[in-house]
Amino acid sequence: MIVNNWENEILDITTAFLHGDMEEEVYMKCPEGFDLIEEGWNLDDDCVELLQTIYGTKQAARQYWKKFMRFMEKRGFEMTHSEPCLLKRIDHNGTVVICVYVDDCLVTGDRKAIDSAIRDIESGFETRKLGP
Repeated sequence: MIVNNWENEILDITTAFLHGDMEEEVYMKCPEGFDLIEEGWNLDDDCVELLQTIYGTKQAARQYWKKFMRFMEKRGFEMTHSEPCLLKRIDHNGTVVICVYVDDCLVTGDRKAIDSAIRDIESGFETRKLGP
């Protein structure tokens, strides 16, 4: 980063683990209060199928990562050969490299490329900017 005089930003993907799609059948007991929303449910006997991940499921982190990586791939980012959590894109805005760590992203590169990458991420995920 210093050698290339690149800038950087850190982003947190808000509620990241709620974005993943379930690939297997997972059921859970109806949450308390569910019978107030949907009449006719018996909280002791009925259950619901999860179509998306929620915090606490074993699938949450992996499914979020898969969805995020597919999303970024569609926007021209390539996964590096040496590290699957390192993405890069080179276009008319310059070079940008994103290091993904769970639900945080270190975005570094040319300023215009960083701004473009952040706009791309924010078009699909709610983020919180943590600064340079």
